[in-house]
Amino acid sequence: MDTSNPTPPPPADSGSAPATAPTIVPKDMKTRLKASYDAIAPAYNEWASYNHRLRLRYLDRVLDFLVSTRMQTQTTDPTTIGTGTGTGTGTETGTKLKALEIGCGAGVPIVSALLSSPRGMRFHVVGNDLSGGQIGIARGRFGGGVFTGGGGGDPSDGDNYSLVNEEGDGKGDGNGDDSGKDSKSTVEWAQADMLTLSFPPSSLDLVIGLYSVIHLPREEQVAMMRKIAGWLKPGGLVLVNFGAEEAEAVEMADWLGGWMFWSSFGAEGMLERVEKVEGLEVLSSEVVGEDGVDAAFLWVIARKV
Repeated sequence: MDTSNPTPPPPADSGSAPATAPTIVPKDMKTRLKASYDAIAPAYNEWASYNHRLRLRYLDRVLDFLVSTRMQTQTTDPTTIGTGTGTGTGTETGTKLKALEIGCGAGVPIVSALLSSPRGMRFHVVGNDLSGGQIGIARGRFGGGVFTGGGGGDPSDGDNYSLVNEEGDGKGDGNGDDSGKDSKSTVEWAQADMLTLSFPPSSLDLVIGLYSVIHLPREEQVAMMRKIAGWLKPGGLVLVNFGAEEAEAVEMADWLGGWMFWSSFGAEGMLERVEKVEGLEVLSSEVVGEDGVDAAFLWVIARKV
């Protein structure tokens, strides 16, 4: 399930109702969550800007690992060395790296940063979110193709998604050819429950999920990590965060004006489960508290082995 960059409960002065702990996950949870994020998208995007620096700091960290992995691969396999010119880091290949952000919201700050071709790396990004409102905002800003409808298929083909090409408002860099011939990084958008997405095995270089996987029931969070492990290429990386406090199901009736849901195995429990996901090697894990919210999160970077 994809939620517009869902984040923790807002500050105490936000006027939101206190959280309650239901005994079971509501059956209509994802429908209600989608409706909430559609309704509160502008307010959420303004509020969530408080931690853009934190998100970008971890993006920078995962890109460090990605550069290192690619340089090692090119050293051991000369056929992978690209033909482009750039910074000399060994990252300027003729083919764009494939990246996915689950819970991309309006595309800021992660998709936006990847479209800037950081470290000389060009990306083709799939931005995925449950909220049509957020995808609409993102498309208006960055352009790019939009995938709508069911899920369960590869968003890079037309079998399960309907591709609609539209121009943005000129402020973004999302339009272009994802074949690797275009000099710019490019983007496409997939509005769907993240669990319904399907990519070919070993097809993605990078997957990012910040404040989004936390909205899945916690058993589904583990299932999501297994799916990501299957999608990543050997050496591919995932950056994701989870709730640090254990809670099977937490509801908030009024969070920035919408209903909200979270779930977590806790930092220790979730890290243990990620470490057991076949094909993933945890490279970095730490619990970080955040200014402005009464919550902490487990940040994990893992590599496909």
